Amino acid sequence: MVITGAFLADRAEMRDDGKLNVFGGAWAWTSLPLPPANLVLLLDTGPDDVGRVYELVIRMIGPDGLERDILRGDMSIPDRGMFAMMPFGFPTNAGLGWYAFQCRIEGQDALPAVFRLEVRDGQP
Repeated sequence: MVITGAFLADRAEMRDDGKLNVFGGAWAWTSLPLPPANLVLLLDTGPDDVGRVYELVIRMIGPDGLERDILRGDMSIPDRGMFAMMPFGFPTNAGLGWYAFQCRIEGQDALPAVFRLEVRDGQP
């Protein structure tokens, strides 16, 4: 399993037919405090991934260049889905500026899926 893409959305949900509905997706910027958000991960899965549990790591690179893991947890693959969704919490002590987020599976050599987000002063 490889994470091929990642983005933030106001809301994301899986339909009964397995398709993904996204509302307010692909954020470019926001303001603090971060409004409710969902992280959407686009996945490339194979039949051998079904039933496995992977360790998801999300690393944040701040405007100051410092890197830190902001999420590290298990992600199970119940079926051959093409995406995963989860609530996204922005660190409360983060300030204004550009942030990059790397989403990867621990122990894999694949390049991480990356998205950027600018945090501005003011309402989105």
